[in-house]
Amino acid sequence: MITRAVILAAGRRRGQNGHDTLGPLVLVEGERLLYRNLRVLAAAGVTDVAVVVGYRGDEIRTAVTNLGKTGHPAIPGLQVTVFENPEWRRPSGLSLLAARAFVKERTFCILGDRQVHLDVLRPVARLDADGAECVMFVDSDLAACADLREATRLVLAGGHPGRVVDAGEDLVDFQAYDSGHALVSPALLHALDGLVHPKVVDGLSEMARRGLVRAHEIGGRDWRRVGGFDAGAAADPRGDASADRSVADHVAGLLEPKGGSYVLLNPGPVNTTARVKSALIHHDVCHRDSDYSEGLVRLDRKLRRIFRGGQDHSVVILTGSGTAAMEMAISSVVPPDRKILVLDNGAFGARLAEICELHRLDLVRLRYEYGQEIRVADVRAALEANPGVAAVAMCHHETSVGLLNPVREVGALCREFDALLLVDAVSSLGAEDLDVVRDEIDVCWGSANKCLHGISGVAFLCVSPRVWPRLEEVKPRSYYLDLKRYRWYSEELAQTPFTPAVATYAALEVACDEYLEDGAVVRQELYASRNSKLREGLRRLGLGFYTETGRESHAILTPRLPDYVKFGELYEDLKSRGFVIYDCKAPLKGTHFQLANMGDLPDATLDAFLAAFGAALERARARRLTSRGAAAKAQGQTQPAVPTRAGTA
Repeated sequence: MITRAVILAAGRRRGQNGHDTLGPLVLVEGERLLYRNLRVLAAAGVTDVAVVVGYRGDEIRTAVTNLGKTGHPAIPGLQVTVFENPEWRRPSGLSLLAARAFVKERTFCILGDRQVHLDVLRPVARLDADGAECVMFVDSDLAACADLREATRLVLAGGHPGRVVDAGEDLVDFQAYDSGHALVSPALLHALDGLVHPKVVDGLSEMARRGLVRAHEIGGRDWRRVGGFDAGAAADPRGDASADRSVADHVAGLLEPKGGSYVLLNPGPVNTTARVKSALIHHDVCHRDSDYSEGLVRLDRKLRRIFRGGQDHSVVILTGSGTAAMEMAISSVVPPDRKILVLDNGAFGARLAEICELHRLDLVRLRYEYGQEIRVADVRAALEANPGVAAVAMCHHETSVGLLNPVREVGALCREFDALLLVDAVSSLGAEDLDVVRDEIDVCWGSANKCLHGISGVAFLCVSPRVWPRLEEVKPRSYYLDLKRYRWYSEELAQTPFTPAVATYAALEVACDEYLEDGAVVRQELYASRNSKLREGLRRLGLGFYTETGRESHAILTPRLPDYVKFGELYEDLKSRGFVIYDCKAPLKGTHFQLANMGDLPDATLDAFLAAFGAALERARARRLTSRGAAAKAQGQTQPAVPTRAGTA
């Protein structure tokens, strides 16, 4: 029989009106939710309850101490103890850990802003867990819950009710949602101890993969948040056309005096949505304040999901471009007595090597011609010839030529040779299929202003747990770009070591929200579709491309420049019509140009560009013909007459 329960009532929630709500004290049919849940727990046989408080904890504590007084009837046989969570701004796992002294046996874990029902609790209180340490309350009524964007998806196995075998917010094939309530054990606390900024479900997910979590079906009972935060009634904010127009109109009004707008077809910065732009406007925030730390923790979790990292992966966020993250990774990871192997088949592979040379690292450089594919056999040969290689660095998408490199195959080689794999995903993250766990990437970095559709100025790295023990003896080579320093600030303080670009971080979080609302598969398909539209449109206009390998990116194209037009001429013509294209770096400069389909680019915008591009080529062709005709005419007028031989004998 389960006689203990812990109510996690520490967090702060934002209501639909934009104001903070105190979920445990909202009214449900005329009764405070906290009292209602306490009554239900007592009816299920619970005798001891711990309530963990944090945000406005004095109000909840007062509500508990008022039990038995006027208007707050006592609950016979129920002992309630209050625990304080000073880290309430961080995820729910820290609230459960704050009640560690209470969770000495199997205990109900109830979220303070969600209802719990007696007919759901009673069977679990008497449940034979069949060897499972924990029980998750699951809802397999997917039709009723499909709009819950923040709910954790569950994979079940073993029949009814079965076990939970995996949990995550981005699972594609799943059978149920997590309600948030669970039956937990001290083993869960041990699982949470090893995670950074954990939710309770993160620990349950770790245990589920070890076969230690049973599923308990709640049968469609309403478990969602109450008090102005009913997720079941919340639609996708981008699906509300009137709300979207309101935001767009407001942002357009702010931008009106600022000059003309352009469709950016360059590989970053990119066009952003009104929702992302509006995030730049907010109250001034101190970056050492707890409110900012809350946002940083949220952003940390969202980026980890986008990288598809595990709970033991660390995310480091810094103010700077993608090159800052590149230099942070390279300068922080390689021991002074070891080598780094750089795979270089373009401008950004060359940049990796330049940074290594700047920091005087022992560099092995596997160099290819621009656009030549990296051969895995060459990488193996280089690793065999250089046993002192500690890390391999490469670009996932070599932006300068628009080619994807074989990251997954190189990742497998790095594991075989016990080397770390460092990957530049600046122009691929968000557009291409990338998974740091599956692809065995140890340090992967990206930036806000490319395929995630954020604002320039923020870069980030996802770091696997196998990296940190290898860095213990590596002394920092940079003060600002010290990876270990950033990790400590992130995991211990939920801050950055130096002043961040606060507004840009806020915009990045909204951009991550938009990405996660779409989902990785939908976003990748969108990029592939738009890239194909541009590619086929340019082919119809007679253009070819620098490479035709089948490994081309879905985010950028590198077309050949027609011989009758110079890039500068084409650039100015298109810009005058609202479109910005991009010049190539040497050695492709002058013969090719680039088009990126990154950012917020509806199909209608791409259709308009292709029409404008075709018209620009026609004007360029007409100018060339006119110029040639004028030159020929001028040549005919100035050339001396040639005497004829007619009439001679």
